Amino acid sequence: MENFVDVNQVQLYASMISNVRIISTFSHSKVLICDNSKNPYKDELEWMKMTETEKPMKGNKWKQLVYNWLAEEGMFRKEVEDPKAAYHFRVNYPVGSPYHIEVVKPRDVKDGILVVSVLRIAPPHVTALAKLSDEDRKPLIHKLRFQLLQRRPGFSVKENEGVWEAVQFQARLFYDNLTKSALMAALDDVFRSILTVIWTFGHHFGIPSGQKQQPGFYT
Repeated sequence: MENFVDVNQVQLYASMISNVRIISTFSHSKVLICDNSKNPYKDELEWMKMTETEKPMKGNKWKQLVYNWLAEEGMFRKEVEDPKAAYHFRVNYPVGSPYHIEVVKPRDVKDGILVVSVLRIAPPHVTALAKLSDEDRKPLIHKLRFQLLQRRPGFSVKENEGVWEAVQFQARLFYDNLTKSALMAALDDVFRSILTVIWTFGHHFGIPSGQKQQPGFYT
């Protein structure tokens, strides 16, 4: 079956097929795709309808680019097997720290990537929060939530009867504005949100002896 696409797309598409020719109609020129067997995409029209920011993902160009940026800064740790993601990188940020931040391209997110980290609250701090009366705990949690709302990453809290046990932070980057600088800024924003929680509880309850705030893993 012959498929027609706009002639303006020829340069983008010609490198992917071996046999194209221009035909004319009364309204405007069209491209007739003659050789479907050598086209790496089964549905040409589907590919042509993709936005410019979606197209690079077909060849994993964004994956390679993001990996290169992370590797250049010495923060890439490993690629995580994740059936829900087109790619999933784990990084140490800051470099040399124990904190894990995930750079993820979920399969259901077509136009960008996520920078995500989960912070598990230190057990002594969870215990200390649980011992506070509602009158003392609620103002503390309210102030912390307000501080986090001032930061760029979104956040969600795992809690038990008002006692925080873990916090997930997430920043979204769209392909139309994805640069190395934007990625590094998102990593820094997520890390600063992590520090906001750690320092808030450390200020109120002290630093647990022999304990470190442990990062969790995005799932």
